Amino acid sequence: MYRINGQEFKCDEKMKYSNRKIFNFVVSSASAQKPIDIPFVKHQPKHSMSFVLGTHYDVLIERTNKKDAETKVVEMSEKLMSPTNILPHLECRIISKAYGNSVIHPVDTLQEDSVERTKNSRKILETMSKCTEVTMEIEVPMRCFVFELYLEEKTKNKGFVTKDEVIQSCKEDLYMSEHDVEIALKFLHNSTIILYYPEIEPQLVFVNPQKILDVLSHLLALTYVDYPTAQSLATDVTESEMKRLKKAGLFEQVLLEKFKKVFLDDFTPDYFINLLQHLHIISKLKSQVLVRDSYFLPSALPAYNNNYDITNVTTKPLYYVWLEQEDEWESKNAVLAPQGIFILFYVHLLEQKEYKVEFTRHPKYRNALSLWIYIEGKRCTLYIINCYEHIKVYFDGPKRYCPQVRELITTTINKSSDAISAKRNHVNAFPCPNKEEQCYCIVDEEYQVANCLLCDSSDISEKDEMCWCWFGLESDSGLADIKKDILLNTTHLHDVRMLLKEGKFSNAEWFDFGLGLGLYYDTLKSIEKDYPRDTKGCVRECSGEM
Repeated sequence: MYRINGQEFKCDEKMKYSNRKIFNFVVSSASAQKPIDIPFVKHQPKHSMSFVLGTHYDVLIERTNKKDAETKVVEMSEKLMSPTNILPHLECRIISKAYGNSVIHPVDTLQEDSVERTKNSRKILETMSKCTEVTMEIEVPMRCFVFELYLEEKTKNKGFVTKDEVIQSCKEDLYMSEHDVEIALKFLHNSTIILYYPEIEPQLVFVNPQKILDVLSHLLALTYVDYPTAQSLATDVTESEMKRLKKAGLFEQVLLEKFKKVFLDDFTPDYFINLLQHLHIISKLKSQVLVRDSYFLPSALPAYNNNYDITNVTTKPLYYVWLEQEDEWESKNAVLAPQGIFILFYVHLLEQKEYKVEFTRHPKYRNALSLWIYIEGKRCTLYIINCYEHIKVYFDGPKRYCPQVRELITTTINKSSDAISAKRNHVNAFPCPNKEEQCYCIVDEEYQVANCLLCDSSDISEKDEMCWCWFGLESDSGLADIKKDILLNTTHLHDVRMLLKEGKFSNAEWFDFGLGLGLYYDTLKSIEKDYPRDTKGCVRECSGEM
């Protein structure tokens, strides 16, 4: 169950994820996050940690009693942390004693009484603040600290305020200039839950982001509540609007305007749409039939049901796998695909201009897509499926196009990773020949081999063109297609790499290579920061920036 404005709703009963799967998903995602880069940090933990909340604790107590409920929580904790439920190398990323000897801190998350909710929040904050291994120390300038308290007071009733109002008030009350306010807002945006996006007009400051979450909750709820229930969320919503959102992930601004209880003053449907477009959560689609623009929200779509017909695909699927290691000399471990990355990937892929893409006539899903992609005028089909342990790519076009498709997918995943501050620690892989769980054949493109991550299986055969075509290692790779009188562009990336390899190019020379491509010094230093001690990754990023 969940609650919107005090009204309870059932969650999507067709949801395919267990609590344990979501738990692993969230912890894996946290392991892939980059360290927070904010000023005034005195002490920062080595990596992020997860704090586990056990919901509906009130129900557990009602079924037994408080003493038995506490025993039950400890039992649940032990099961949750058993090797069969969590990836062992992620255990060190979970706060171990959140509640006595349990990793689970039980709480009634649907508590209606606001006073009790505040008490629960304070208990949780006190528990977390005592976990010194995850505490970050920031030497906040006194003016910033006072400024934050001042914002909380100014937005007590509606959760947000305009930047102009902030500037005017701070000028009179805190003697802060417009420049001081801008610096303070950016600092609070990076280090607290305050949200400030100066690129979007009007410039709003959200001290409580709940307003934004409320609109998303209303939109997604329309995809699985019945028609009478929907009327309590959106005034006069039609069945066709609900069906279009659920089946195609499409909505128009007029639907948002029906959420009359959610929007307020400068926080309008127009602002909300601009915000989601800026964050690449939705895409704008220009209709040839309708007067109004439609917006595509992939997360509104149903879950994939394994019904894509890929029997006609002759090339073997390419996997994108995320790897994590604690220390340099330790072996790498596979973690789940970062949470939220697929929706961003979905939108970035649709918005890229390098290739023309269209949806096929297959149904759309929030975790799988089927696209027609046009390469040199030829229409091919691309299937991309989020399997959560990895992302799987199928392509039914000529093998010589596979490297171009791989470059497109890799570039799009990189953009999506940057948008959520995730490390670019994904690699290409093929399924383990022994079909070992959590084991993949990780591709080393430089040496043209694929080594299994966990087992001692022999690698993918060097003669298996159905695999190696993704890397151009097949007879019709087309190196000869580069003509001297043609200006190089991103479609030639694979061929350029093959030529560099033939010329015995050393990856250690990547910085000079980037300068030769015309990249700015700052861009190259940023690449170096993202790929420390990974010269091959630096070369790949230089090529992607062409």
